[in-house]
Parts: sequence; C-alpha cells; structure tokens
Amino acid sequence: MRAGDLPAAIHHLEAVHRFAPDNRPALRFLAALRYAVKDQAGARNALRALQRLEPDFSLDLMGSDGYPVDTLRRLGQLQVAKSRLV
Repeated sequence: MRAGDLPAAIHHLEAVHRFAPDNRPALRFLAALRYAVKDQAGARNALRALQRLEPDFSLDLMGSDGYPVDTLRRLGQLQVAKSRLV
C-alpha cells in the first residue's frame, strides 16, 4: 500500500481473507482499497462481512477516531467510510 500498488495490496488481502475469513483487519483494508479502485461491489461485500463479524459495525463507526483504521486514515484511504454502501 505504501508503494501505491493498490491492486497488489488487494491481491494480498484477498489471500489473507481466504485463509482467515474472520480476519477483521483484512476486511477493513479490503473494503477501503476496493472502494479506492472503484470496485463498489467488492467493497460492499467486504463491508457486509464486517457487519456479520461486528454486529455494531457501521460506516460512521469506521470513520470515527476510535475505530482501528489508523493506517488507512494516515494513507488517505478511508473514503469508504463516507460511501453509504451499507
């Protein structure tokens, strides 16, 4: 991600998700990065998976300061929190 190669980062995170489908950090990154590359369906799927794992999940919560997405926030990749996809 730091190198700006979002497709490679997405590919890596998809592999993580396949081997650990309940890995919430991978889903958070997948949602954000898929949204960043204009894959709204993929972002929505990742967000819905997060909703199943985190019953109180919402995009407002994801965008809040207390939600664990500091890396995404620092890299400017948290636009998905304003998307209203779910």
